[in-house]
Amino acid sequence: MIYMKKKKLLLIAGAFILWAYYFFPVPEPNPELPKPLLKLNQLLLNKIANSPKAYEDYWINDLSRKRKLTDVEFKMIELADQADIHRILLSSASAVYFTDYFYYYFTNRYYVYSANDYTEATQVPSIDQAIEQLEDKSIYHFCEPADHPHWFVCVSED
Repeated sequence: MIYMKKKKLLLIAGAFILWAYYFFPVPEPNPELPKPLLKLNQLLLNKIANSPKAYEDYWINDLSRKRKLTDVEFKMIELADQADIHRILLSSASAVYFTDYFYYYFTNRYYVYSANDYTEATQVPSIDQAIEQLEDKSIYHFCEPADHPHWFVCVSED
């Protein structure tokens, strides 16, 4: 009897998740960059220039729980919150990745700043059009140019 109730609850929960996914599609990132994101990028580029580390990974929630913050870390948290950014990957190889994980379980959305315009994902003029042309929409990695030079708005699904 208990097994049947659990099975029904799982079926109802699964149906609700599918219904929500169908009726509330995941919005794609806007190619117009938020101003706090641009300020955050400048702050991080200055940090990279003064740091010997080749790679750093910041989860903003973890950083904000740190007992003693430097002025740069405090400013990073402030600007990341304003830009709705949850993770930052810094690489001295001229790429900075800013991730918004609000819809993480449906689509991985992120911004890329790349001084040499290189992205690991396929660059396309329009993410929406590129996804429409796919037969298999279960795996893709696309970036489209944002409204500033060297910036890209990207989505991934796999």
